Amino acid sequence: MKPANFDQLVQRYLAGEPPGKLGPEVGVTGHCFYIWLRKSGIKPRGYAEAGIARTREVRDALPKIIRRYCAGESITTLAAIYQTNRPTLSKLLRENNVQMRTDSENEILKWSRMSPEQRERQVRVTHEALRGRVRPFKETAATANSVYIRRKRIQPIEDKISAALRCMEIPISQQFPVGGYNVDIALHGHPIAVEIERNRFAGGKVVWQFRKRLKYILNQGWSVLYVYGKVFDIPEIANKIISWFELTSRDESTRGKYGMVDRCPKLRSKTTHKFDGLTRVKGF
Repeated sequence: MKPANFDQLVQRYLAGEPPGKLGPEVGVTGHCFYIWLRKSGIKPRGYAEAGIARTREVRDALPKIIRRYCAGESITTLAAIYQTNRPTLSKLLRENNVQMRTDSENEILKWSRMSPEQRERQVRVTHEALRGRVRPFKETAATANSVYIRRKRIQPIEDKISAALRCMEIPISQQFPVGGYNVDIALHGHPIAVEIERNRFAGGKVVWQFRKRLKYILNQGWSVLYVYGKVFDIPEIANKIISWFELTSRDESTRGKYGMVDRCPKLRSKTTHKFDGLTRVKGF
């Protein structure tokens, strides 16, 4: 049954407002409102006309949309509110010199606004579905390769150290895949890697996972240097890494072994229980 204010809704429709917005105002779907228009003898707009009208409406509301986006609302949420699509809205924002957030920044913002209860609800179903599941090698290897290709999981300190190495014309890759794992920095053409670690001390399951990962990489014939510290002297660490590359690239006996340095090359890190039973390269 049509509402009493149907004629007013028709005028708004003819002015450019979409059925998807008008229908819910009277408790029906946009499709139902669309049927009412046809039965009333009103020719609905075609896809092209509807798109133009919708874009015009979005442009009119653009100052408000920009304020809401800069305040933290996502493109997906705003596109749904204003009855448009994400590519169109993103294009309009860029045309107005709005600095777009990356996917990573959007996720950080989204999770920062969640309460502990909301976070628990967000991950509960996934955790329950994955609990006890062992991922097959093919799946983990595909994930590792995707991380490498898409340059994901790269920390700022890794970029700084990598930039210093590239300035010295050292050919390296970041987040290079080794089976189902990724190493932070790898030397091109050689099974030689560098891992940047912030925390040397850990226990329980963390140590078990660390050792499982390291043993796998070493068993594949890699030489791995661990660089520990929260504050790094980039030039000094870069020189130490180059020394590691030079030694391990010419000495095949270093394959399957690890090395370790602190943030200051003069301070050698002592072996912790993470590395018990594993062979360390002499001098590192």
